[in-house]
Amino acid sequence: MDKLVAVSRLQGLAAVVVLCLALLYLARGLKDPLRSIPGPFWAKLSGAWIILLDLSGNRSTTIHDLHLRHGPVVRIAPNQLSFSSTRALKDIYGANSKYTKAEIYESLGQKGIFTTRDRDEYRVAKKRVVPSFSQASIAQMEDMIHGHVANLVKCLDKRLNIPLDVLPWFRIFALSVVGDGFAGKSFGGLETEKTPQLLLDLDAVFPSLWVWWMFPTTSKILQYAPVKAIRDFLRAGDDFNQYCGNAFYEYLLHVDPAGRHDLIAKMLNERDELKGKTSDIPRALTDKGIIDEVTNLVFAGTDSTGNTLSYLFYELSNQPKWQLRLREELKDVPTSHRYNVVAELPILEAVVQEILRLRPAAPASLQRITPDTGGVIDGVVVPPKTIVSCQALTIQRNPLIFPDPDTFNPQHWLDVDGPEQLETMRNHITVFGKGARACLGRSLATMEIKLATAALITRYNVEIGGVTTHNDMEMACHFVLVPKGKQCILKFTPVL
Repeated sequence: MDKLVAVSRLQGLAAVVVLCLALLYLARGLKDPLRSIPGPFWAKLSGAWIILLDLSGNRSTTIHDLHLRHGPVVRIAPNQLSFSSTRALKDIYGANSKYTKAEIYESLGQKGIFTTRDRDEYRVAKKRVVPSFSQASIAQMEDMIHGHVANLVKCLDKRLNIPLDVLPWFRIFALSVVGDGFAGKSFGGLETEKTPQLLLDLDAVFPSLWVWWMFPTTSKILQYAPVKAIRDFLRAGDDFNQYCGNAFYEYLLHVDPAGRHDLIAKMLNERDELKGKTSDIPRALTDKGIIDEVTNLVFAGTDSTGNTLSYLFYELSNQPKWQLRLREELKDVPTSHRYNVVAELPILEAVVQEILRLRPAAPASLQRITPDTGGVIDGVVVPPKTIVSCQALTIQRNPLIFPDPDTFNPQHWLDVDGPEQLETMRNHITVFGKGARACLGRSLATMEIKLATAALITRYNVEIGGVTTHNDMEMACHFVLVPKGKQCILKFTPVL
């Protein structure tokens, strides 16, 4: 009898708790200024839902599906909205936008131009870094890139007619270019035909930095955990930073920056000028500041270009006709493939633009935060301190701009009805960001992709090399795009 009474009391207490929670939710909902925005039920209650999506690698595809279901604005967390309209793209990222980068950017790398949120600080940093990405500076890298393309060809020549995981080779190539261009060191992967250790460690960098940002106290404790795998994971960001630091100090030992135009030289020369004027040295020009900036550039430029090349050759494997059309276009181009010639080839341009559209290297939400006054985005009144964003995966698959948007079809870019339509299409390519904070490395990445594609497609046929390749190449997103299977099995054969 006593047990029945106890159980009855517990049931009554549980009912009261549930009722109180329901009333609390109802009260919050009535006051919630975002209550009319569609989205998953759990997204209204807690940010845990979107965090789990981040960890699973399914954030971008899930948000894309939500937009297909609910329309141009969806709620993805209690204080987060995702937009997909052209108007919202202009409102959030336009030249006069009052929305600043959200806090999440502090977790996406070392302190530098990419992670800087303060606008004044960013403008100062941009003036320092932009010259290294000018057309003249990029042009000076062309011979270096050709050299790494030649090394990549040597590696592939030894691996013809067999199934080959091309993902690590394209990543090694991309690392060689950005390492050579910004750290003064290629890290030797193509020369030794072995994956450099820092590339093996790279996969853990984004997740590790994110965990430190989300759970700082727990991370501080777990860095002393008895399990080596946990310690290594939490050290990934610092370890990658150390690789670039070692390259920087080798640069100081062996290179005279006077008269050079690479990023390290420019920053060192600026520091020397300030020392000569007995001026204070800003953090960005200290050894640590330079190393952090180089680390971010090497980090960002490796996976973005390497993964894009992997997806490009995967799509070409699925559609051999585009291999033939590229080869036909390139047959009258001198084999030196100078970029001033290659850059203007319309079919190559269409193929590259289409892979950037369909398989964006950075498909995820470009998060911004509304000011204290709030804002209006595509007619939606947004409260203060709300995180708002568009994501490339959805913007670049707008069926009104790109018919049959889920298909790789470079013809999108060839059947253009005048310059106005082309401009509209280009304005919807957000893989490199948008507005004042757009990626500075766009021109370099495009040069790498075009020069590598021209060289390889002239020399090789490429086909699917494994029964799991299609499943492997399904998209996962940890801010950058990665194949779910973490491999891309293709087969290269000589062009006869």
